[in-house]
Amino acid sequence: GEMLEVLESRDLKKNTVIIFTSDNGMPFPRSKATLYNHGVRMPLIIAWDKKIKSMRVVKDPVNLIDLAPTILELSHLKIPEQMTGQSMSTLLLSDSSGFDSEKRDFVVTSFEKHTHCRPNELGFPRRAVHTEQWTYIVNYEPDRYPMGNFDIRIPNWDILGDTDPGPLKEFYIRNMEHPEYQYFYNLAFGKVEKEELYNHVEDPDMINNLADNPEYLDVKEKLRKTLEAYLTETRDPRVKGNSPWDEYRLDK
Repeated sequence: GEMLEVLESRDLKKNTVIIFTSDNGMPFPRSKATLYNHGVRMPLIIAWDKKIKSMRVVKDPVNLIDLAPTILELSHLKIPEQMTGQSMSTLLLSDSSGFDSEKRDFVVTSFEKHTHCRPNELGFPRRAVHTEQWTYIVNYEPDRYPMGNFDIRIPNWDILGDTDPGPLKEFYIRNMEHPEYQYFYNLAFGKVEKEELYNHVEDPDMINNLADNPEYLDVKEKLRKTLEAYLTETRDPRVKGNSPWDEYRLDK
């Protein structure tokens, strides 16, 4: 509110694109540092006085990497070829709500490493493609623990490395062998399959992995091809076989 008042007092609001969003990932189990819905979905509100029609809800999937090319295009500046994001200017300047562009039917998210929490400072590489109904995830190293090894803790937090501290996480860790809570501990911190497939319309918390269900084989294959094509097109080092991330080391 104070920032908007400053813009109005200086007569700058009419020529300012206002973007409201947040950091990604709630510090809860199966949220932060994951590619599940609660780890990657964020609020996004964009306003531009008299240029962007107000009170619209656009449902096309977008990614925060789309912000940079959007700002450049709205500023009439050239978008560098190496940018993999797509400008949202057409969506923003449209009068439509709901799904507005056939070209935007999926987004891709990725994860490599949050902090030092595995032997040799290894990460947990994963990629995901998200559509209106489905999320398909590839875990490239399923033998590793996605939230970090239990014996490698963040100093002063006493919690698994690829998570932030929180009462519920700490409760699960303290009660990891309790019969009543083992299931929830494993959901939050246990190993995962190489492939995951979720119908996030019917299963928004992404609990029921359908990747091995024959009924959804066609869905999985289609999403796998979509993801592989995108990663190849954008020259993702993980699929090109020259990934640098496992060589990264935190400064001592």
